[in-house]
Amino acid sequence: MKEALGGVLSFQAIFVFLVLMIGLLMFSVSYTKSFHMKNQLVTIIEQYEGLTPSASDKIDDYANRLNYSFSSTGIYEDKCRKMGYEPYVQTLDSGEKFVFCVKCELADVTGTNNSNLTYKGAQYAVATFVNVNIPIINRIFPAAANFLVITGETDTIYSSGNNSELCRNARTS
Repeated sequence: MKEALGGVLSFQAIFVFLVLMIGLLMFSVSYTKSFHMKNQLVTIIEQYEGLTPSASDKIDDYANRLNYSFSSTGIYEDKCRKMGYEPYVQTLDSGEKFVFCVKCELADVTGTNNSNLTYKGAQYAVATFVNVNIPIINRIFPAAANFLVITGETDTIYSSGNNSELCRNARTS
């Protein structure tokens, strides 16, 4: 009887080890995907000098290629708003949605608060989420989205003239 019990315990230990290792690999892939998405968001927003319709199209294409998606976006949208960001939600070609957070802040290039200056700049901050799409974990820890946020900022994007192109919500759904 001892040998049978020992075999079961060994089997359970191996099973738990495998589940932990597979979970770690899944998290690693999700973290890498979120980090790549954040880096690409910053690059695209800088390249198109803001979150323009062209930038939105490029972001949507990249999210499709990366398959950066979530089965449910509600908790992430709420988290964006709590952090002071605006949620950006789009539907992928597969029908799933993806979400990231974006915040734009205007800044005078000279560092003063004079609103009559003609030259202004804007900085965009973006946040992506690590998607832990394991049903058991999602039910046990529904607030996991609160801890798995990756943030980044663009360099200052400069503008001259009426500054109407800075920090506008120009994307179309």
